[in-house]
Amino acid sequence: MGKLYPRLARQNISRGKQLYLPYLLTLMVTAAAFYVAVALSQPDVWPADSIRYAYLSMFMGIGTFVIAVFAAIFLTYTGRFLAKGRQRELGLYNVLGMGKRHIGLVLGFESVFLGVTGVVGGLLLGAVLQGLMGRLVGFLMGLPAFGGRFSPAAAVSTVLLFALVLGFNLLLDLFRLSKQKPAELLREGNVGEREPKARWLLALAGFGTLGAGYFIALTTKSALDALVVYFLAVLLVVVGTYCLFTAGSVVILKALRKNKSYYYQTPHFIGLSGMIHRMKRNGVGLANICILCTMVLVMISGTLGLYVGVRRSVNEVFPREAAMTVRYDPLVQTLLDKEALKTALTSAMSDKGYAPELGGETEYLASVSFRVLDDGAYVDSAARPEQFVNTALFTFFDYDAYDRAMGHGAVPRDGKAHVYTTGKLPDDQSLTLGVGPDAVPWTVKLGEPLAAAPKVTTTLVYVSDFEYTVVLPRETLLELMAARPAGDYSDWQLTWKTFWDLGGDVNAQQDDLQEAMDTLVRVDAGEYLSLGVESRAHYASDYYAMNGGFLFLGVFLGILFLLATLLILYYKQLSEGREDRSRFQIMKKVGLDEDDVRRSVNSQMGAVFFAPLLVAGIHVAFDFPIITRLFTLFGLYDLGLELVCTLAVFALFALLYAGMYRLTTRGYCRMVG
Repeated sequence: MGKLYPRLARQNISRGKQLYLPYLLTLMVTAAAFYVAVALSQPDVWPADSIRYAYLSMFMGIGTFVIAVFAAIFLTYTGRFLAKGRQRELGLYNVLGMGKRHIGLVLGFESVFLGVTGVVGGLLLGAVLQGLMGRLVGFLMGLPAFGGRFSPAAAVSTVLLFALVLGFNLLLDLFRLSKQKPAELLREGNVGEREPKARWLLALAGFGTLGAGYFIALTTKSALDALVVYFLAVLLVVVGTYCLFTAGSVVILKALRKNKSYYYQTPHFIGLSGMIHRMKRNGVGLANICILCTMVLVMISGTLGLYVGVRRSVNEVFPREAAMTVRYDPLVQTLLDKEALKTALTSAMSDKGYAPELGGETEYLASVSFRVLDDGAYVDSAARPEQFVNTALFTFFDYDAYDRAMGHGAVPRDGKAHVYTTGKLPDDQSLTLGVGPDAVPWTVKLGEPLAAAPKVTTTLVYVSDFEYTVVLPRETLLELMAARPAGDYSDWQLTWKTFWDLGGDVNAQQDDLQEAMDTLVRVDAGEYLSLGVESRAHYASDYYAMNGGFLFLGVFLGILFLLATLLILYYKQLSEGREDRSRFQIMKKVGLDEDDVRRSVNSQMGAVFFAPLLVAGIHVAFDFPIITRLFTLFGLYDLGLELVCTLAVFALFALLYAGMYRLTTRGYCRMVG
């Protein structure tokens, strides 16, 4: 007797391969993904000589949490499909004399067999993928491959997580079993949903929350505001999506049914009646598919855009192979000898076998933070330290420095200030700044606005709502700096940069530049606050390390969510095919031919199958403005590049989605035929 229950459990799994195999594969892939995420987040698998892998630890730590939540929700959700698919079999066991306690033992052994097979298989798959993922993430981050060693700690974490999730699912199955009678179990597969009512209030609430989420996405104008309200907008769209598919879809379908010329056509009649009859149940599944599609599209397109934009951003900040940066206060350090520093760097790098060539220079006052008051005035942050919203980050150039950066003749020499901004300009053709802790007003007349501004960094030094680049005469810039009280110049310093082509091995440039620093600091070049040299290759490696790790996380989670989307679609079509089989058989017996059946199937399948993709595309379109503002915090300002990446990812995803449609449609037709 003791061997009966394990044998029945194995037989159930073997006979129900169509039901259990996709679930088992999903369990294996999810376990493998969680193991890899935990393993790659641990410092003991990194090369000892690279601190840049700390970026990966942060990103994979986020990924570990997301996958854990995803595994709990998704495996519980798919467990409901498994429970529904075996109701008749369990009911038959009960009728034949097997008590619910014994059926519970069969379910327990099924869970153990599936869990052990899935988790062990997932760990083996994860161990194989760990090395491949280490090579991939190393390539994306511009760092050596790593992560080939098996991680016992990650394996233990994986076993514990999935034991909890599968144990919880088993308890849910046992609870459902205890509440059902044998007759209910036997006819469970034949019980259909009653036609849902048209819930107008819920449908209107769905359209309202969707509209509110879209409104936030379209009207948010600054990166800081986007950072604050983005998740609120996401929550509103998620709630609206569920309301749209569960209640709004029924309202729309019933409205179509009232259109007699549309409804009384064979494909529409069968398709609409079937969709309305079960839309309450299908609506939740369709909403899940839509949200997963949106997550895949946003994550992969966004991280891909950031990664592709790295080279362009770095080249804008580093137009040459290296840069020497000096920060000084011209009101205090008045004796800075710039020519002496350039000569010293040329000599030091020439002694090391390079052929240094000066490729340009610029000077600016950057990262000066002001608060924007309700009346549009700009007040020094020192005067409003308690305010954390409506911040404006200013960068100041004099005429000559701006012309060197953008091309001679880029700004007219009219004695006025010219501004490029992501915010608003004052209406009175003058710019007034409240300078210093006492907000002493300083005013300059405004000329024509600038069409573009040079980038001085790939990321914001401070998170701000708006950016302003102001170009004005040199003497006016010095007047502005002098307007601050004496001794309060901690963040009001000019940055002088020179850009160099060095030649030689770009990977060795940073080490040689650091050695050249000893020569530079000994040069009698006057007074300055700081001096530094950096190669473009070194700067880019840090940036690639951050964005490469971000891209890896986006693609990693995107693929996982894509697999989840495909599995939900598979189970949805499987369950619908079983429910529709008897109905279509009756219609064929009363005279409906094969062509009519196929047309009605395609009509229903096409409408239901592609609705989540269509709505996901609309979500991504409305999400695009706010997500691009968020990306400015990572140094990506190229909207065209991000648009191309979004469209490319959507097109590829749509092709995969259409391929899944063809496969499931064939299976559905065979099932109902």
